[in-house]
Amino acid sequence: MTLEKQPDAKAVLTGWKTLWLACLFSLAFYSTSSGQTLQLVRPSQTDPNITQFNNYHYIYLNTNVTARTQLFVFLPGTGGAPSGYQDVLKTAANLGFHSIGLMYDDPVTINSLCGDSTNANDYELARLAIINGGTNAFNDGGTPTSISITSTDSITNRLVKLLLYLSTNNPSQNWSQYLSSSTGLNWPQIIIAGHSQGAGHAGLIGKTQPVARSLMFADTDWWTPNGQLPGQPANWITSLGVTAPEYFFGFVHTNDPLILYPEEIATWNGYGLPQFGGPLLVESNSAPYLGSHEFTTGLTPQDGTNYHGATVVDSATPLAADGTPAYQPVWQFMMIGPPQLPQLQISLQTPNQIVVSFGTFTNCTYQVQTTTNLESSWMNGGSPVTGDGTTKISTFNLSGLAEFFRCTVQY
Repeated sequence: MTLEKQPDAKAVLTGWKTLWLACLFSLAFYSTSSGQTLQLVRPSQTDPNITQFNNYHYIYLNTNVTARTQLFVFLPGTGGAPSGYQDVLKTAANLGFHSIGLMYDDPVTINSLCGDSTNANDYELARLAIINGGTNAFNDGGTPTSISITSTDSITNRLVKLLLYLSTNNPSQNWSQYLSSSTGLNWPQIIIAGHSQGAGHAGLIGKTQPVARSLMFADTDWWTPNGQLPGQPANWITSLGVTAPEYFFGFVHTNDPLILYPEEIATWNGYGLPQFGGPLLVESNSAPYLGSHEFTTGLTPQDGTNYHGATVVDSATPLAADGTPAYQPVWQFMMIGPPQLPQLQISLQTPNQIVVSFGTFTNCTYQVQTTTNLESSWMNGGSPVTGDGTTKISTFNLSGLAEFFRCTVQY
C-alpha cells in the first residue's frame, strides 16, 4: 500500500504492499495509567421507560492521555453484558477515546431467527429492528417468527440517552460532542465495535451510517435458504455502504465453532476487505500487520474452551507473559492503525529551533522530511527512526524561510 499525505491534508491511495504516511493526524499508544476512571450506569437511569436488559453500561475514560475526540462503543454478543468486555474498553480509554460498553436487547441470536429464511433481506430487517426499533416478521423455513423491539429499547435510543445522561452529570468530559441535533448521534466521530451478534450490528451500522470505524469480532450473517447448505452471506453484507471498506476490520478464531472460518472469510470478502491484504495470523505477526484488515488467531483461549469469545471476551482472551491481553496490540491497531494517519506535533524550542514529535508503531520506519517549497523536492531531515510504540522527538534548526514538515512511515 502506498499512501502519501501532503500538507493540504489530501491523500492518494494506491497498491497495498508498502504504506507511506505523511503525518498530520494523531497516532499514539498509551498504557494503563492512574487517570483511568470507570462509571457504571444502568439504562433505566438514563431513560425511565427502559425497564428490561438493565445491566450496567460500562463507561471508561482516561484523563491522563490526550483526548482523541472520538467515541468507542462496544456491543456485547448474544446474552452478554458490557461487564464481560472490560479489557477492550480499557484499551480504548488508554488510547484517548471516550469508551462505552453498551447494554442492549440481545437475548436471541440473529442466525437462529433468520438462518433458514426464504428471504435474504430478513437479516437486515431483524438487525435494524434492534438498532432503531421496529417489528419484523420472517418466514423461517416455513415456520413464522418475528422480532419486535420498541424504539425505547433500541441501541440508538440507549446510546443517545446515555450520552445525554453523561453530558448532564459530567459536563467537563465533553460527551455532548457525540450527539447531533439532526440525527441524534454524531456518527462520524464514533467507532462502533462488537462481538458476535454485536459485531453484526456494528457491521450494519457501518453500512448505514458514516462511522469512523466498524470493528467486528467473530461474526457473520450466514444465510442457508430453506436450510440448504452451503449458504452465503446475507444480502446486506455484500451491499454498498455509507462507510468505505477501508474502515472495517474483522477478527476471528480459526477454531470458532459458531462462526465457521470459511464462512467468516466469505463474509470479509463481502465487506471488500481482501483489497487490504488476506487473512493474517496475529500471533505470527505484529503491528502494523502488513496493512491487513482480516485478523485470525489459533491460540488456546485463556479458559481453554471459549474459542468463540477468545478474540475479545475478558475470560477467554489469552494473556501475554506480563499479564496483559495477548490481543491488545491487535485491538489497538483496529482502533487507530492505518489508514488513519499520524500527526506531527511541532513546538518552538528556541527562536531558531523547533521540536517535531510523533507517535510510532512497532516495526515501522519513520523519516521526517522538510521543504521550503511545496512544488520542489522533500529532503530527509536526520536519520530514519525505528518505531517502538512510543513518541519520538526530532529537533531542527530553522533556515529563516517558511518551512514545511512531514513524516513518512514504511512497513
